[in-house]
Amino acid sequence: GPFPLENGRQRILDAYETSRAVPVEPPAETASVAFGYQDFGQPSGVVEDSRIEDLDIRSIRFGNGVRLDMKPTKLRADTIEVALRFGQGSFSMPAHQPGLDLLASQGFVAGGLGRHDASELARIFADKRVGVDLTVAETSFVMTGTTTRADLADQLRLMAAFVTDPGYRPDALERFRRQLPDIYRAMDASPAGLLSGPVERFLHGGDPRFGLPDQADAAERTLDELRAWLTPALRRGPMQVVLVGDIEAEAAVRLVDETFGALPERGEGAELAVP
Repeated sequence: GPFPLENGRQRILDAYETSRAVPVEPPAETASVAFGYQDFGQPSGVVEDSRIEDLDIRSIRFGNGVRLDMKPTKLRADTIEVALRFGQGSFSMPAHQPGLDLLASQGFVAGGLGRHDASELARIFADKRVGVDLTVAETSFVMTGTTTRADLADQLRLMAAFVTDPGYRPDALERFRRQLPDIYRAMDASPAGLLSGPVERFLHGGDPRFGLPDQADAAERTLDELRAWLTPALRRGPMQVVLVGDIEAEAAVRLVDETFGALPERGEGAELAVP
């Protein structure tokens, strides 16, 4: 890295020789761990099922208020893109907590789940094509992942687990704060970084909820603030699941009903804005 290291060659060689002198033990056997989120409750069933014929989109509403939109394509064999939209995104962020959206995108998934940290999740799903990212858009929060037909059930269970039991682990916050200098350096070095910083703030009339805040402000954000912001959006209000790709439709409907369709009634809340 960009730091001085006096007599660097010899110091590195000395550290290497010291390491070679330490006996290496074989790694300990670790028992396989089952994913701790299999049952999300009683599926609420399909109450509406319609089609947008010219776009070949099937739109479904479950009894608990969750919506499912499916678009089958054969552009990529055995590949399904999954998105979950909920909440109101940046528009709902407290104006006096700039950088909370940055913590959400960098630290929410990294905090793992209540029953599994991020490392354990990686081991559990090491042989499967699943994953979750969280993006804070202007009008909603969006979880995304890419999976296969065989792994769609696990992908949906993983996303539903992040909805119902996010971990908010302190190590994710510590990692976020350590990474902030690199994040800001990378943003400063690219035109996209300038656009997402002062330009975006200018386009939103100086609203502190938009654009990249000062690094010092972002470093002050906490997990308690993140939990207070995300929990209402995760627990209530409209929620939309989107599946695009090589879908087996009836199986997909059943799997979404068993996960998101089994969540508690979404209840009343602000409608999801059209992106």
